[in-house]
Amino acid sequence: MYFLEPAALDSFLVFGYVSLALLLAVFFRTQFKFLQHLFIPSNIIAGLILLLLGPGILGIVNIPAGQLAHNFVFHLITVIFILLGVKGI
Repeated sequence: MYFLEPAALDSFLVFGYVSLALLLAVFFRTQFKFLQHLFIPSNIIAGLILLLLGPGILGIVNIPAGQLAHNFVFHLITVIFILLGVKGI
């Protein structure tokens, strides 16, 4: 008997990969000043990090695609729009 279903564990892994990539991107952006001067945001740097580490190039990180990624993006975009409404933009 599982405490969490395997699909739930996959979503935790994806969230962890994205969080670590964003933290690493913020660190890179603070250490390498040319990234700040070029106005490259941290989320773009994190996307490039995950693109390099993903199964397409280096294959170090296995990020599941498909319905899990679709649900993850759907819920995050929903949270963003809710926060924009709360803020009053």
